[in-house]
Amino acid sequence: MRRPSFGSIDGMNDKLPFGPAPWRRSLYILLSAPLDVVSLLDGGRLRQRLGGRLLGGEVPTRRLRGLLALPFDLAATLVVLYGWSIVPMNLAYPLRPLIGFDGSLENAWGGPTLLGAWAVHALGGLVFLFLMPWVVAGFVSVQRRILGASAG
Repeated sequence: MRRPSFGSIDGMNDKLPFGPAPWRRSLYILLSAPLDVVSLLDGGRLRQRLGGRLLGGEVPTRRLRGLLALPFDLAATLVVLYGWSIVPMNLAYPLRPLIGFDGSLENAWGGPTLLGAWAVHALGGLVFLFLMPWVVAGFVSVQRRILGASAG
């Protein structure tokens, strides 16, 4: 007897930050701009190997489409780096003075107390923790379309 499929629940597990899929996709996005340049030299073989390992599927190997994807990949890299950096920076808000940030709480969101400032920033960090896997999956999907892959 066949088990019922819960497509939306199974698909959502790939977009939770606690499994390997979002981190592999994030690494692929971070490597995609350099892979665009390398694909001009090797015809996309390195992209195909790394993409197959990190994304678990076929990644197209087209030399010139990698060059066309370069502006998108650079923008995606910046968004992914910034988005993931917000998570630890906001969750560890009370530790900011230890790494050189201003320790004043009078203009901080949620201030003037440390507890209020940390609560507001921790909430933002948690929102980004659960938002970024969805953003990264969207970037990977668009990038695969630019490179000529079918949706999925």
